[in-house]
This record gives sequence, C-alpha cells and structure tokens, in this order.
Amino acid sequence: MRIIDADTHIDETDATWEYFGDAELSYKPTTTYPSNPDPKLPPARYWMIDGKRQVRFIRSDVDSGTTVETRELLDVKARLKHMDELGTDIQVIYPTLFLMEASEKPELNTAMRRSYNRWLGDRCGESGGRLRWVCMPPLQNMESALEEMGWAKEHGACGVLKKGDREGGKYPADPYFEPFYAEAEKLDLPICIHTGSGVPDFSPAREFSHGQFLRTKGAAINGVLGLILHNVPAKFPKLRIGCIEAGSMWAPFVAYDLRRQQEKQKGRTALGGERVQGQSCLHHVSGR
Repeated sequence: MRIIDADTHIDETDATWEYFGDAELSYKPTTTYPSNPDPKLPPARYWMIDGKRQVRFIRSDVDSGTTVETRELLDVKARLKHMDELGTDIQVIYPTLFLMEASEKPELNTAMRRSYNRWLGDRCGESGGRLRWVCMPPLQNMESALEEMGWAKEHGACGVLKKGDREGGKYPADPYFEPFYAEAEKLDLPICIHTGSGVPDFSPAREFSHGQFLRTKGAAINGVLGLILHNVPAKFPKLRIGCIEAGSMWAPFVAYDLRRQQEKQKGRTALGGERVQGQSCLHHVSGR
C-alpha cells in the first residue's frame, strides 16, 4: 500500500522568485535581517514584500528533522531520499509564506504566485511524480487565476489552495469565485481550504498568538461552513473540497451548526436560493 503525505510544506527560497518577468522585478521579494539583533533571541530574517516584513523562518535541522536542502527544495534527490527513509511514497506540497496574505496589491500577488507556481512545478518535475503540489491562484485577477490553474494541472499540481476567509475582499461563497470553482471542477483539481488567512495582517510577530485561531483554524472552518450554507457544492457537484491542516473536529461542529440553522430555516428560502428541506446540505459534511 502506498503512503501519501497529503499535507507537507516547503520553505520558499530566493530561487522561488527567479521567474518574475522584467516588468515585475520591482515586486520581487528580498531577504532582510534585523539591524540590531537581540543576542538573547534566536536569529531572525524576513522577506521584504511591498515595504512590509514577513517572517522568513530559520529552522533547526535537529528540531525539524530536515535540512535546508530538503525543506527549500534545493536538492530534490535529497528530499526523495528522506521520503524513502520515512517510508513515504508521495508528498503533496503546500507553501509557507502564502498561508498568510502578504499584500493587497493584485499585480504583486499575481507576480509572486506565478513565479512560485513555475518554481515549484519545475522542481517537482524532477521527482518522477513523487512530489505533487497545490497551485497558488492569483484570485484577485480571475483571468490570471484560471490560466495558472491550467498550467499547474499540466505540471503536476493535484489541487488548488483557497483561503477560508476574505480573499481579494470577498468570502469563498461570493459569486465572484464561481468561474474559479467551475474551472477547478473541469480540471479535476480539488479546492484545498488550508489553514491560514487571505487578509493581510502586519501586526508584530510577537502578537501573532493574539489572533492565532482566527487567522489559522477559524478561517478554514468558516470557508467550509460558508460554502455549504450557500449551496456552492450543489452548484458544482463534481468539485472536491478539502479542509486541510485543521484537524477533524471542525466536521462535527459544522454539521451541528448546519442542523440548527436548517431546523430554523426549514420551509424558507435558503441563502443559495433553494428551499430548505431534508438533509440537502448535510451530506457534504457527513461524507456521503
């Protein structure tokens, strides 16, 4: 039986941004370091994106059980060797930086995501099909997002990442995203609602824990609940939707909340324009 790690990650590196076009170079992220580092704290570095700092992690090989060559895909063969040691046949790769939105500028987000997709597609293309990945669509530009999904499908992507809260100023059930869902359904690319947020937050890193649940787990649960409540899965019956890295307890919570709302609204017009009756929305949570 093959072992598939359905949610593994990479750390972006300088090579991630080598696919920027000449007209996009002003948006290219650069690495910076604290001007006056505190010797009592672990070393730190940042991505500088649109004049704002985003954490670029410095990880311990011992604590992470990885090396910089494997976690930044600098050496694909080394990553495959580590997979063999773990007994893993296939990994599905998610980003690190993109889990938290870095900018509200559509042109910057499009350039970053296109470069990321090209970099990851090329690196995973050296793995003989053992490294698969999820596409990062530039959803503030729908035309570009659909183009990226097509390119990604042809280059080993097996899913497309979606945030569960506002992305480009719109929640997941907004009609704006219907062409996105339709294209994912056509390409047979699952919508992967991963923990994280589509809303930029430039609070100091030390304050991340103040809103950690809202910015990570809460957003993913909101995305699933909103899609079901607004009958989006019913509009795209062949579209697969996953809630990634949010554990499993979101499922009974969502099912319970939907049952309560369904009982209250029975016989009325649902948010998606259909009549509420029976178990019309609950099967999306129960797995049937």
